Amino acid sequence: MAETLFRQWFVEEAQEDWETVKVCDFVKTNVLSITNNSKLKTIRYLDTGSLNEGIIEGFQILDMNDAPSRARRIVKHNDILISTVRPDQKHYGIIKHPDEDIIVSTGFCVISCQTINPHFIYILLTMSDMTEYLHSIAEASTSTYPSLKPSDIECLEFKRPPDDRLREFSVYADNAWGKIEYNHIQIRTLETLRDTLLPKLMSGEVRVDYKH
Repeated sequence: MAETLFRQWFVEEAQEDWETVKVCDFVKTNVLSITNNSKLKTIRYLDTGSLNEGIIEGFQILDMNDAPSRARRIVKHNDILISTVRPDQKHYGIIKHPDEDIIVSTGFCVISCQTINPHFIYILLTMSDMTEYLHSIAEASTSTYPSLKPSDIECLEFKRPPDDRLREFSVYADNAWGKIEYNHIQIRTLETLRDTLLPKLMSGEVRVDYKH
């Protein structure tokens, strides 16, 4: 629904007199990386294959000494992650309230919004036509496989809407993602309960009384 509203307001109803700006005018990329002085002993590592169209499918719990060399990027609330390899596979998402032990792969471009609502930039960068465009850039790269550079994302241009329209969209998008986050928390709680109870039910440690 947020993408539908975005398309209507900022694509179909875009005005010629809106200023043309670049993504880099509003964001920073790959701001924070873990250092050798980190006090973390274990991390929850997110690789590109475990993030699909906004859904985190799981973290790898790793000892820092055993972590792969790609486990370097630190993420903050509302950071946007987009895989720089084969963008058409849609390994992207937006991070909500991450704990400090969450570290993501350098295979992601981590986009931190400075002066614009992150949901606006997230939808801008992940719409189907933009995904196709980014993949075309990746295929033209000189790498052995289709890949993007952070600068490819930073240099993308768009028409900047008026402040009042941006504020209105921000209110809607923040509420929508708040509901999504709440639902994900509920799902994780139920999954934890299931994983705790199911082995006990199967072993007979816990029994269910049936009342007629």
